[in-house]
Formats: sequence, structure tokens, C-alpha cells
Amino acid sequence: MTSDSPRHPALTTTEDPLAKIDAPEATDVSEIELSIPLDTVCAIIDLAHDLMGKTASSGDDDEPDEEDVRLSVLEDRGDDPADLELRSVIHDLGIEARVDLVALMWLGRDGGDWAELRQIAEDERNGRTADYLCGTPHLADHLASGLDLLGRGCPA
Repeated sequence: MTSDSPRHPALTTTEDPLAKIDAPEATDVSEIELSIPLDTVCAIIDLAHDLMGKTASSGDDDEPDEEDVRLSVLEDRGDDPADLELRSVIHDLGIEARVDLVALMWLGRDGGDWAELRQIAEDERNGRTADYLCGTPHLADHLASGLDLLGRGCPA
């Protein structure tokens, strides 16, 4: 080897070695068809917004005072009509729609590839989808973000 030639020609190239690796094709979001109607997702978002900001019940005394009455509006006392309705709507969805809803929430929360997220949601599905989603902080925001990433949105 002469002193004019590089010792490791592969290291002196300007070509990106990763450029030769075939990247998976990105899913065209306009081709993604949800198993859950958009108006149902929007209704779930509205119900989830109604539940945001609620905390576990802190009142255990028998006589409510003005503060208890004010807090009862913000606290989840276990029989919240919006919570019951949200759980009922999710529970009444078909299996494919529930899988799409979970994948949509994950997409809005963490981003990622729709097909992969949907497959994981399919693989992990169980009978507790409503509990899982209702227990997810910022559910409404994640679902709305997921719709945005799919090029869809709820009417104002």
C-alpha cells in the first residue's frame, strides 16, 4: 500500500452506508380506514373532555360544606354520568373499532406507524378496553392528536 492511498477506503467514502438499507414504506394516512366512525370518535373525545381534571373523591364527612359542593363538580365520585356513558360507548363498540380506538390513542400519544400500532393493539386486546382508555390521562387530547395525524378531525 502506498502512502498516497487510504488505509481503509470504506471509511473515506462520503456515501451514507445506511442509505442502502431499504426503509419500510410509510403508510399513506389518506388510505387508512378506521373501523370506528369519525362521529363516534368525536363523541368519545367530548365525553373524555368532560372527565378531564377530575380527581378521586376526597370527601368522607357526612355534612357537605360549600367547599365540598364546589369540589364535587370536579371529583369523580364513582357514578359520574359522563364516565358511565363513555364506558358504555366504548363497551358497545365492535372488536375492530375498539382496536382502532386504542391504536388511535397510542398514535396521538406517542406517534409511530399506524399499521404497527394497530397490530400491537390487536395482539394486546382484552375485555377491559373501556377501563384502560378511561384510565388514560389526557385521553381526549391523545385521540384528537391521533385524528390530526391521520388527516382527520372533529367538526368545531
